[in-house]
This record gives sequence, C-alpha cells and structure tokens, in this order.
Amino acid sequence: ILLGAIFAIFGGRIVAPELEGVFQGSFGVSTFIIASLLLTWGFQFDSLLISQRRSDLALIKNLILSISRVSLVLLFISRMEYEEVFLVWSGSIFVAIIPTMLFFVPSSNGRFVPDSPSFIDGVKSIWKANIANFLVSVVMNFPLAIGSLIALSKWGAVDAGRYYIFWMIGAVGMIAPVSFSSSTLVEAKGLDTKEILLNKRHLVFCVFSAICVSLIGLTALPLFGEMFLPGDWVAVIPFAASSIPGYFFYAQLSYFRHKEFLIALVSMGLGLVLSFLGGITLLPIVVEQTGIVFFCSVSLFAIVGRVVSEYLQRRDGRLANG
Repeated sequence: ILLGAIFAIFGGRIVAPELEGVFQGSFGVSTFIIASLLLTWGFQFDSLLISQRRSDLALIKNLILSISRVSLVLLFISRMEYEEVFLVWSGSIFVAIIPTMLFFVPSSNGRFVPDSPSFIDGVKSIWKANIANFLVSVVMNFPLAIGSLIALSKWGAVDAGRYYIFWMIGAVGMIAPVSFSSSTLVEAKGLDTKEILLNKRHLVFCVFSAICVSLIGLTALPLFGEMFLPGDWVAVIPFAASSIPGYFFYAQLSYFRHKEFLIALVSMGLGLVLSFLGGITLLPIVVEQTGIVFFCSVSLFAIVGRVVSEYLQRRDGRLANG
C-alpha cells in the first residue's frame, strides 16, 4: 500500500508522463491507493487458503478474479477512461473477495495448524525469506503494470488495451501453476526434492488449463469488436500456453523458497521479467507477438531454474558426503 501511494503521488508522473492527468488531483491518487489495498487484501486471502492446504479454493478465487476482469472490460469497452479502468481493476478484485470471505475461508478453517513460534523468534527465522518473497511478488506484477505502459508508448492506446486483454487471458492460465507451487511449498517438509520439482498430476492440470484457456480466449476475442483482428491468436495461444513452462518455472521457485536459496529465487523472478520487458521494448515486434516473447521468456527461465536446482542438489550431495 505504501509503495502504491508513493507511485501514485510521485512516481506515476515520472514513469508514465502520458498518464500525468490521471495522477493530478485527489481522485486519481486515492483510487490508486484503494485499489492497492484491495489487491493486498486479495493476496492475503490467497495465502490463507493455501496455508490451509486448499489450493483448489485459491485457484477458484483467482479464476473468478480473472474472468471478472475480462468481463468488466467488455462492459466498459466503449469508454475506457481512468474511472472505467479503476472500476475494472478494483471491481474485479471485490467480486472475487466476496465469495472468498463468505464461503471459501469458512470452509477451509481447521485443516492445517502451522507452527506458532513467539513473535520475535518468528521474525528472526523468516524475515530474509519474507523479503525475498515480497520482492519476487512485486517483480512478477511488472509485466502487467509496466508492460501496459510500454505498449502505450510504443504502439498507442488501442494496442495498450489489447495488450491488457491478452495478458488477462494468459493470467487465467497462470493461475494453476502459481496455486500449485504455493501448495507444494506448504507441504514441502514432507516431500522429497523430486516431488517438489515435479508433480505429474499438477502438470497434467496445467496442460489441460492451457488448452481450455486458449480455446476460451479465441472464442472471446470477437466479443471485443473491432479492437481485435483474426490473427490475434498469435498472442492468445502463447500467453495461455505459458502455463505449461510456467509450471516448471514456479516449481523451481518453490524449491528455492523451501531450501532458502534466496539469491536464486530473486534472480529467477528478475531475469524472467527483464527478459520479457526488454524483449517487447527492443525487438521489432507488434503487440500480437508479445505472447510469443512471454512464452519464450518463461520457457528460458524454466530451463535456467532447472540447471541451477540440479547444480544446488549436486552441491548439497557433495557436502552431505563430506
């Protein structure tokens, strides 16, 4: 919330001069902060559900969130100014939070009781890991936040809106690997390394998710009217299909979090985001090809993560053997 407030008051005019009018006056700043508060609240519910070993409910909650975002864009597409963008963003979060509070959280309570050290001992034991997790979470939101600004400055307002829709469709597919990796992290103490890095049931679900999201995305595109062209499948399918290499990428993140290889954890997130944002900025591409760049970036760092995790496993094995 603090970072959101600083960005709204000071950073928005510097990072996105095209949107300077949005951040002038109290309405733009206050609504940006309120939306940040709602988003933070939604993330807290994700953590709660996953800690109760109910990644299925977290997945449903995020599915409602993503579908609401795309649906509300359809509702306001004739006039997508700042007020409408705010309603799409905050309204979709609010829609997802309501069933979470009323149904999902009450039905999940009591399934898992975590260790409860004293406050001071708890802070001492997890503050480094929490900072690393926070950095990765912030960085992984950059492709939507900053990617839209890159699209705005490079291709114009219409393509910035199209990029947002492409990203939201792809985000539905990425719900599965993100939820499964978080669930794996909660259960990691009882798993061996192979089970952390590969759960075949979760992988099959991610493949199924990629296929379904691709079909749904291609079916939904005509609903947006003249904004989209017949060739836009070039972006939709790679964005949706990224959930497959995304499973391996997030599995590596779970392994690094569990073993507290925090430098590798943060570097993986930074590397993926920088390669994607650098690709869409520097490569001579149009907005339809951003999906291919994202798919390639996720695949690349899934491979990089695998190489790093195997090296760390061999190193630990040598240390264990003296």
